[in-house]
Amino acid sequence: MQCDSYLDLGSEVFWGVWGAGGGNFVCSMLLGYVHPAYKCFKIVERKKPKLEHLHFWCQYWYIYVKFHQFSLVFLFLLSTH
Repeated sequence: MQCDSYLDLGSEVFWGVWGAGGGNFVCSMLLGYVHPAYKCFKIVERKKPKLEHLHFWCQYWYIYVKFHQFSLVFLFLLSTH
């Protein structure tokens, strides 16, 4: 791989990671974390957010964290056996 600039190098690295299965990771991060974090921030930023919206986002983040914890424990148990 020969790159003439940092932009070319960044492009090569991005597409290399994307092609190696990293695209799934990028999509899951965008859909599962970045977009909800933005939406949650916009709700909390309001002067008087609706209680239903705050309740929804609290539930979302609680479930998100529990799934993440479960996956970490499951992967740990899987790797030790």
